[in-house]
Amino acid sequence: MTSSHLTRGRTAARGQRRRSPRQGGPADYWSEGLRHIPDLRFEVVGVYVGLHTLMINYRNQKGGLVNEAMTFDGTLVIQGPGPYLGTDANPAGATPR
Repeated sequence: MTSSHLTRGRTAARGQRRRSPRQGGPADYWSEGLRHIPDLRFEVVGVYVGLHTLMINYRNQKGGLVNEAMTFDGTLVIQGPGPYLGTDANPAGATPR
């Protein structure tokens, strides 16, 4: 199983949040994904809601099944693992950086 994810950390000394362009609200999260996978298309299979968490199960443009989970701190995504089913070396079809 392969996984892509983003996280937001805290600086140990001050307990302050550290942000990068990969982190923020849902719009920032998906914009970053589209930057790396411009031909992203998906069919939603299911949506699951939990306390501070949203999980979207979908089939991507390559036919692969994905579970995209987002954990929120207020309106900010603080973690977002995206595990893929299968053994494809590039299941998302992401372009190299």
